[in-house]
Amino acid sequence: MTDSLKDTGSWNIFGLKYLNLPLSLQNILMDSPTMEFVAEISDTYHLLESQARELSRIMGNVIIGDLFIGNMTSEIGERLNLPPETAQQIRNQIVSELFAPAIEDIKKVQREKFANKIGNQPQTPAPKPPTDINPGNVVNLRNK
Repeated sequence: MTDSLKDTGSWNIFGLKYLNLPLSLQNILMDSPTMEFVAEISDTYHLLESQARELSRIMGNVIIGDLFIGNMTSEIGERLNLPPETAQQIRNQIVSELFAPAIEDIKKVQREKFANKIGNQPQTPAPKPPTDINPGNVVNLRNK
């Protein structure tokens, strides 16, 4: 199979996933403010053009549900060859600024695709309610 056919197949798969997304997520993927946002991040963190393209892919993969949002920081760090702190800063900026208007739709896609990962998040046990102490059961040892 030639590379162009592989690319065509990938675009067809992406197209089907895109068409099944809520409008808010389609807008993030294709609107010019998203391109401007990526350009701003690229300028702020001095990313190369290849790193900016890879960052766009990561964001798109989260939106269409091909990448678990919980793995976004590590993916940014690995694929863009950035230190963990920088990757975390970029991830936080993406989530708080770009994803914020559509966060509920992103959560829905993530729950549908990664229910096993979301369900396996460590849960802290509920605190035990305080036990009632009967004052008649208290012994004053000083009075003995």
